[in-house]
Amino acid sequence: MKKYEFHTKRLITKKQEKAYHLCHQDFEGLSTEEAAERLGISVRAVNRTLERLEKIAPQLFPILKRESAEAWGLWYEGGLSCLEIAERMGTTESAVIQQLQHVKEKMGHTHIDTNKRYRPPSLDTLEIDTVIVKKF
Repeated sequence: MKKYEFHTKRLITKKQEKAYHLCHQDFEGLSTEEAAERLGISVRAVNRTLERLEKIAPQLFPILKRESAEAWGLWYEGGLSCLEIAERMGTTESAVIQQLQHVKEKMGHTHIDTNKRYRPPSLDTLEIDTVIVKKF
């Protein structure tokens, strides 16, 4: 064995990794039906694979639908209102609000008023006693 050769065991299988990459919004963003077709397995098998993966690596979740991830990004990071997002995405404002509420629940956020513009505050502008630090 070479001096710096390390052997580590994979925590997730290649099948789990492939399903994750196919379904996650940051990669291909396919539905479980589309991923199942591409992998040549059933939708149920894809769902079970992702459920097992979530138990092993919960930090990789949630997996959002492509449209929901886009709406969340425009609202949370882009600071757009629900009406502006609806116009940009070609949908209704109530549909955008529903998408954002669904994402909020999946991500475990506390109440967020989707009627207002929201831009995450910069840590530079916050007072030290209002900053909540989470350890990961």
